Amino acid sequence: YLAALRDAAGAQLSPAPPEDLDAAAFAAALGQTGQALCAPAGVDFRLENGFAPGLCLHARRQNLGRAVENLLANAARFAPKGGAVTLTCRLEGGDALFAVQDDGPGFPPEILHGGGQMLATGDAARTDGHQGLGLWFARTVAESHGGSLTLANPTGGGALAVLRLPAADGK
Repeated sequence: YLAALRDAAGAQLSPAPPEDLDAAAFAAALGQTGQALCAPAGVDFRLENGFAPGLCLHARRQNLGRAVENLLANAARFAPKGGAVTLTCRLEGGDALFAVQDDGPGFPPEILHGGGQMLATGDAARTDGHQGLGLWFARTVAESHGGSLTLANPTGGGALAVLRLPAADGK
């Protein structure tokens, strides 16, 4: 518990200023991370990079990358061996979406209703080292960019986390 609190205190957003990021290239790099996280777990990874060439995101690269990586790590952890994790990146209504879906057991009700509260794990008896910081950090990053994080359990099963932030104008 103390280690989790120490981690939370240290999980501050990078003070680096936002920069213009090539959305398609950024998504491709996240795809490599997703593959690296899923392969050791025996989980199939798919990247659906729908960002058009030239689309620009104005974001803190380190924070946004870490936020989406947290979502990917959660999905890889909970997808069953032989299952799948999909990262879908696309523009929707002027917002850039990073949607991570797995075919695991889905989010527990406490997590769905908490929406990324700090130290929320959905199960007080967990002993797998999960500290409940990944979703909190992803939500914090999304909100710091004027966006949001939504969580859902799709009708077909699994879990879906969608990080949404405004795309930069002009590029």
